[in-house]
Amino acid sequence: MRPYWRKIAWNLEDGHLRIAARFLVHQFSETYHEWRLGTDTDKWIAADKLGLGESDQNHYDATDFHGFQKVLKRLRPDPAAHVLFEPGCGMGRAVVVAAVFPFRRVIGVEFSPMLADIARQNVARARRHLRCKDVTIAQGDATTYAIPADVTHAYCYIRGELLAKVLANLKVSAKTVARPLTIIVKNPSCLEAVGGRLDWATHLWDSPSRYGGDYAIFEAAP
Repeated sequence: MRPYWRKIAWNLEDGHLRIAARFLVHQFSETYHEWRLGTDTDKWIAADKLGLGESDQNHYDATDFHGFQKVLKRLRPDPAAHVLFEPGCGMGRAVVVAAVFPFRRVIGVEFSPMLADIARQNVARARRHLRCKDVTIAQGDATTYAIPADVTHAYCYIRGELLAKVLANLKVSAKTVARPLTIIVKNPSCLEAVGGRLDWATHLWDSPSRYGGDYAIFEAAP
């Protein structure tokens, strides 16, 4: 059972009807967005089911539509200049949501061949809804992926050593080719587990989410 449905069931059992109702409305909203875009990303898959080996500790759980859309609306991407990069893009939900906005380019990198294939299928299904037409899903290791010099935004819904290594790579990229780099971190409490390794960027603002995890937005200035 998907975590949201578990939360609804648990709150109903405990008599917390208002909380259960809020989660139910949220789940219907998520289902609506999936239907509207024609995608199939609403799954939770444990790391050991992805065939990534014991060293990998990142399960698959989709980004919530509402929370990520709210962040991107505030960021107002520039179609002439802004490029978004997502390490560990899973089934491609965040890539698709970003491509609904007018980014010049959106890049997702996914280590699992199975998830990368599904992500490409989801991008293809949603194509007619995307304002950004240059969307790439690369299958490979995000920790060794050569971050393009024109990347201006990075979305990190990852944790542990994967998050630490990607942040280190972003730091090098921002210094090698001087440019503003906006970093969106979902569930920013994960930063504490990697030593808060964003001290090289300025914390701009937070975007709390009642259902799908909070977001923290940082910027590295040139």
